Amino acid sequence: IQILDSSFKETVTIKGPDFFIPAYLEDDGDLSPIIDKTKEAYFSIQSNASELWVLYDGRLSFDSTKDPGPENVHMNKIFVFDWDGNFLRSYKLDIPILGRFTVDWKSMTLWGFNTMEESSLVRFELF
Repeated sequence: IQILDSSFKETVTIKGPDFFIPAYLEDDGDLSPIIDKTKEAYFSIQSNASELWVLYDGRLSFDSTKDPGPENVHMNKIFVFDWDGNFLRSYKLDIPILGRFTVDWKSMTLWGFNTMEESSLVRFELF
């Protein structure tokens, strides 16, 4: 994750937790991950005045030209960082969610979607 200031200059880079080096192929200037050689990392950043919340995958990349199956596109780890890139805490969700989520900061409720459950909208009360 790269945090930029208002002039689009990088101020902070967040790496980890697995510290893998992505493996990519270049084809006419386009980059694509090498399947089974690189991992997926962060998705769907949400933020407030003091924190960045990110959904983390950590599994090997899959071939996007094939149907990955629902179990491979749902994630259950949320990492929370401050704006200086310091790790604050993590959450492991009991129901995995698709690559997007939102947080109601007032009630500290996380909302996401899970297409493997009967009710696809899922809610997590965090505090």
